[in-house]
Amino acid sequence: GRPSSSALLAAFAASAAAPAALAAARARRKVGARSLASRALPAAVPPAPPASVEVAPDADAVGRELCLAVAKAAQEAVAERGSFALAIPGGSILKMLAAGTSELAPVDWGKCTMAYVNHRCVPNDDATATHKKAMDLFLSGWSGISVVTVG
Repeated sequence: GRPSSSALLAAFAASAAAPAALAAARARRKVGARSLASRALPAAVPPAPPASVEVAPDADAVGRELCLAVAKAAQEAVAERGSFALAIPGGSILKMLAAGTSELAPVDWGKCTMAYVNHRCVPNDDATATHKKAMDLFLSGWSGISVVTVG
C-alpha cells in the first residue's frame, strides 16, 4: 500500500536535511591543515556605521578632503596594524591624489599596498592603463609603495 503520512513526513525531512548535512560534511573536510569551517564568515557580521556625506564647494576642496582622509586612515592603520591597504579607482581620483602632495606628506608609503578597483586589463605601460596614469601623476613619488595590478 501507500506509505503513511508520518513516513512521508520523515522522508521529506530527510531529503530537506540532506543539503545541510552535505554542507556540514564538506565544512568538516580538511583542506591542508585547516578545515573549511575555520575559514567561514562569522555567524553575525556587525552592522556598518551610518553613512556620512560631506559636501565641498569645489573639486579642489574635495581633493584636499580626500587626501586628508587617506593620510589620516593610513597613519591610524600603521599605528594599529603596522601597514595599510588602499584601493583606488582611476579618473579624477588620480588627479586629486596627485594634487594632495602636502596633505599626503606624512604617509609612510613603504607600509602601503595599493590596488586599483577598475583597472583595465591592458599592459601596465599602456596609455589607457590606470597604473600608467598613476605612475605619471604621483606613484613615482610614493617611495616604497607596493602596487597590485592586473597588467
